[in-house]
Amino acid sequence: MFLNKNFFMTVLPDAQWVGPDFSEDMRLVVDSRLLKNNHQQEKIFFLALRGSHHDGHDFIQSALHAGASGFITDRPVSFAYDPSITAIFVKDVLAALIAVAKAWRAQIAFPIIGITGSIGKTSTKELLGMILRRAGKNILLSHGNQNTVLGICLTLWRLKKNHDAAVFEMGISKRGEMQALADILRPTVGVITYIGHSHSQGLGPASDISIEKRAIFSYFNEEFIGIIQGDQPELSRVAYKHPIIKFGKKMSNQLQVRKVVVHADHITCVLKIYKQKFPLVLPTTNAAFLNSMLAAVAVAYTLCVPIETILTVIQEPFIVPGRYEKKSLPDNQGLIIHDAYNASPESMKAALLAFEKVVASKKIAILGDMLELGHLSSFWHRQIGRFLQKVPSLTHLILVGREVENIKKTAPLSLSCILVPTWQEAVKAVRPLLGADTAVLVKASRSIALHNIVETLEKNIS
Repeated sequence: MFLNKNFFMTVLPDAQWVGPDFSEDMRLVVDSRLLKNNHQQEKIFFLALRGSHHDGHDFIQSALHAGASGFITDRPVSFAYDPSITAIFVKDVLAALIAVAKAWRAQIAFPIIGITGSIGKTSTKELLGMILRRAGKNILLSHGNQNTVLGICLTLWRLKKNHDAAVFEMGISKRGEMQALADILRPTVGVITYIGHSHSQGLGPASDISIEKRAIFSYFNEEFIGIIQGDQPELSRVAYKHPIIKFGKKMSNQLQVRKVVVHADHITCVLKIYKQKFPLVLPTTNAAFLNSMLAAVAVAYTLCVPIETILTVIQEPFIVPGRYEKKSLPDNQGLIIHDAYNASPESMKAALLAFEKVVASKKIAILGDMLELGHLSSFWHRQIGRFLQKVPSLTHLILVGREVENIKKTAPLSLSCILVPTWQEAVKAVRPLLGADTAVLVKASRSIALHNIVETLEKNIS
């Protein structure tokens, strides 16, 4: 069984449906540009959502011309369309999307894993997906950064009853958002990877962020399992009404990582799962990976994945685009590490510590603004400047943006440092410094667009 016309109309009896039923491989999109290369290979429905800058209704025609099989809208259309196209008219597109997603979720009996946290959500999700697939599970993972109400609903529409499990990211930036996400998704396993200072502008201090993140457990009972970072008192010193599994470095956690040694090209450690101990060799120098690894292992263990499968997968190379992703530059210009998907004070420090272990004669850090830190933004950027003392092998620092001026104020005086306003200027600054034995770290909040530096240098664009 799959989500079809009969189910849709049962949930939304006031909707008007014109045309054929959904096909089983139906997919929803909210951006008509995503249909550009479709060529009818997929059955894609276009949701005409109203956004803060654009009204999806204005793009229905272009979506149909690009190969959409139908559309859902809450406004009349002024053009004629092929009768083989499915047109669905509702009172409110987003409300309809949420209502159908919630009703469809209620039909699902297999495990639904929700992952939240200030850092490590995507890495945990992707690693867990690798483990579950290696165990032969038919799983659905939320795509990319679809961790909002809209993204979670779009993913829920893709759920089929023959899946064995589904894994979702749950991201928030304002108070009350997690409650709304939990109400839609109703996870049966909830994971909080870490409480940090990302989105503190909208969420407040770490104690308030912890409260908001813990709302992932709002609908839990004694049959559901919460998995938390047990080293953090904001999470571990809370009384929960449902079972809790804790992970971290402390001995009070059910899952621990001990005897951690970061080498030039790998990490050795001991993984402890309850009373069992397993030596590991992990092909990374980024110690932040350990937290995501523990969270993913905890979920896999909970879902009864064989230990042998878990140990095999977590010791294999693991790459998530934009998360400490190493790339070789062309023409023997050195190594670049793309960690510009996002940034918080905690993830910035972790990336710099990992970069310290990289062996190169010339090491350049290109750091951009960490956004959404509210009134503490200046404080945290100055802290990063001071933290650079722990990266003595760093030879050059290129700062991009406005808030990073505070990094420059507290950076070591012996460090070569320049401040530029845009990523384009950063490219101009770094090019003369590149060479065979050069390593470059690129790290900033996503909106600063430092991923363009990586793309420009990687493709050797002039």
